[in-house]
Amino acid sequence: SILYSVSTSTCVMLDKLTGLKGDIRTSVAYNNDYVYFATKGGYLYRVKMNQNGTFGQVLGYDLGGMATATPVIYKGRISVSADRAVCLTRTLVIILT
Repeated sequence: SILYSVSTSTCVMLDKLTGLKGDIRTSVAYNNDYVYFATKGGYLYRVKMNQNGTFGQVLGYDLGGMATATPVIYKGRISVSADRAVCLTRTLVIILT
């Protein structure tokens, strides 16, 4: 999979992220300068969005099963469903640090 960052004003590609485990099959959620998404390879990703639209630190968490539902972030917690779990809800600090 490849995740692209594209300028909303010029439509120019600003950055691309490769080497992800599995196909991205979710929408990308944005919260506090980070984007979150999950893959059919069973990974939840958090990617830092820099001020200039490029990608920063990338962190991944093995969900143990494929995911096709968009992660939901609320009050410092993230919820996502995966193939082997009905719903995984954990504190972001625990999962992605």
